[in-house]
Amino acid sequence: MRAGDPFPNVPAGRSRRGAITTQKVTVAEYSTPRVVEGYITLAQLASARGIQSQLARLWVKAAGIKKPAAGWRWKEGSRELTRIRKVLKLEP
Repeated sequence: MRAGDPFPNVPAGRSRRGAITTQKVTVAEYSTPRVVEGYITLAQLASARGIQSQLARLWVKAAGIKKPAAGWRWKEGSRELTRIRKVLKLEP
């Protein structure tokens, strides 16, 4: 047991769930969204609004819009994208 350890029953070198934690992943590896030609992502809209993507997803979900099967992206000019822009207050 290590002094001040929040999880005293977990052996050193293991995560709370018991998996060995050997690989470190930096945020930079996941922070760049893939850009698909002809589509607008929610991350791009959130960036234009100046908010975090997580907050944008909360607002979109609260408006009753579900995540598309292809992920948080919509075809440019679609009705759904216009609705999302209104939810995020990017359009009047």
